[in-house]
Amino acid sequence: MSPLEKHRTEFALAGRLKIPRRQLCYRRSNRFDLRSQATAVLNKSAVCVLSFFFVLLLDGCHHAPSRPHVEFTKIPVSAVGGLDNMDIIEGRVIGVRPEQRVVLYAKSGGRWWIQPFARDPLFTQIQGNSKWKNVTHLGEEYAALLVNPNFSPPQTSELLPAVGGAVAAVAFPI
Repeated sequence: MSPLEKHRTEFALAGRLKIPRRQLCYRRSNRFDLRSQATAVLNKSAVCVLSFFFVLLLDGCHHAPSRPHVEFTKIPVSAVGGLDNMDIIEGRVIGVRPEQRVVLYAKSGGRWWIQPFARDPLFTQIQGNSKWKNVTHLGEEYAALLVNPNFSPPQTSELLPAVGGAVAAVAFPI
């Protein structure tokens, strides 16, 4: 029975039983007193607040970096490269696995050149605090690749390798 039908039935019965309308309205309004309404509101509020914090807790668990990436913290000036023009280049990695390493490149004359030299070591080691640091020849642009141990870096190339396979991340300073 709908609330409207119930209300009509009560009023019809009240007329037959000669119940004063004032008594009927008083009885209906007291069905849910203010105390029970306040308790219901507080219960709903508590459920909402707890639900909100539960969602935040679950959401916080999913913010781990899905992919590793490389950042630069110190970048040499952009200049024409040369054998004698060198500077320090630094950065950090996020989401790195222990066996991964950084490969540095500097672009000069339209080609990417491995840094700091085309002989061993070809890789820049990542320190325990996820930072890396090396020297580089000056170049027009710089790039860092986060690679797996099985990566064999080209010493020079017109294009850098893309992310995939043994290359976990590629970064260019902004």
